[in-house]
Amino acid sequence: MVDARGYSCPVPLMMLQNAIQTGKDPHKLEIAVDHQCAIENITRFGKDHGYQVKCSDYEGDFLLTLTK
Repeated sequence: MVDARGYSCPVPLMMLQNAIQTGKDPHKLEIAVDHQCAIENITRFGKDHGYQVKCSDYEGDFLLTLTK
């Protein structure tokens, strides 16, 4: 899981892109964020790259799960 809480856009998206490039399983990714802007940008990115995106509550913030 990528913990991008406390970072403003575009940093969470860049962290996710790095996780995709270096991760062991690029077919399922999780990223924790705390800004609505990050939710929108990551959701858009995910859908544009063939991921299904689910948003859920996570410790008072948000957890985005991207799966292919």
